[in-house]
Amino acid sequence: MATFGDMSAALIGKRFGKTKISRGEKSLEGSAAEFITDLVIGYAFFSNSAIAFIMSLVATMAETSFEKIDDNLVIPVFSGFVAEMLILTTYIRL
Repeated sequence: MATFGDMSAALIGKRFGKTKISRGEKSLEGSAAEFITDLVIGYAFFSNSAIAFIMSLVATMAETSFEKIDDNLVIPVFSGFVAEMLILTTYIRL
């Protein structure tokens, strides 16, 4: 998720990013591209739409929220933690 989601966010955001969503260089278009890419990758790995959706949402929010911390660290930590908690504490099964 971190690699391809971040890459798609950068490519789409730089090319088509018109709507800035933070003080930095983040754009709504780039974030949408990251979310969609993360969703596809998450579903390919988990085959569970609930886990894929929530992980994608958390990854996109983490990437957008933290500007001073490297997003290559933040995305896997946050999305992986949330997925693990979902699997351990609910009836969501892979």
